[in-house]
Amino acid sequence: MLDKILGSKTKQSILLYLGLRGASSGHRLSSILGIGPSQTFKALRSLIEAGVIRHFKRPSLYALNPHHPFNHEIVRLIEKEAEMSPQAIKKFYPRIPANRKIDLPSILNIIQFQKSPRKVKKLSDVLREKYA
Repeated sequence: MLDKILGSKTKQSILLYLGLRGASSGHRLSSILGIGPSQTFKALRSLIEAGVIRHFKRPSLYALNPHHPFNHEIVRLIEKEAEMSPQAIKKFYPRIPANRKIDLPSILNIIQFQKSPRKVKKLSDVLREKYA
């Protein structure tokens, strides 16, 4: 349904992923969704121009724009799409063993961010900006 509104299955997949899982890098989106990087970044640029998503420069992440005037409606559309096609979004969820309670890729992103040469006062402030 969303692909008919947006005119692209790539944009639909990106919005679904960002709406259900939160912020992500462009390359990670490309690999998880199984879409070529050029097609992914073209769709991301289009969504940024529309104001639906935001791009954070350091670290390079894309997330839904909470300040968009129709953000609540977009989130509702994403939730409806997830309800209508649960099998299609199954690949968005991490494959973590039942005894694990953490999302390993998120931990790795934080570790990589901490190793960067930038001086950051508090990791909590950075995470707050990342998911704002």
